[in-house]
Amino acid sequence: MSGPLLDRIDLRVAVPRVPPEELLAGPAGEPSTVVAARIEVARRRAILRSGVINGRLTGSALLDACALDEPARRMLSQTASAKGMTARGIHRALRVARTIADLDASETIDPPHI
Repeated sequence: MSGPLLDRIDLRVAVPRVPPEELLAGPAGEPSTVVAARIEVARRRAILRSGVINGRLTGSALLDACALDEPARRMLSQTASAKGMTARGIHRALRVARTIADLDASETIDPPHI
């Protein structure tokens, strides 16, 4: 796919094949209610900070909400250069990283959030 088309996809995750015996023996995972509560807290954090959810941030509001520490800034810059990311792609990455940081209750975006 071309760069501009890939820029419109927020998350791309490679999912390797899981052997049947591992899949059948795996843990049950988290209940949906626990995950939903965590998401609600992160949404509230975003709205209190910026007045909108992270996916709606644009321009200077996006940059204000996405306080990167220096290692995270360097990581995003290097990744953007290596992957040939456009401005749209970098902004999408910032929105997703901001959301991950909110789920982690972090005021700043750190390298693990990138």
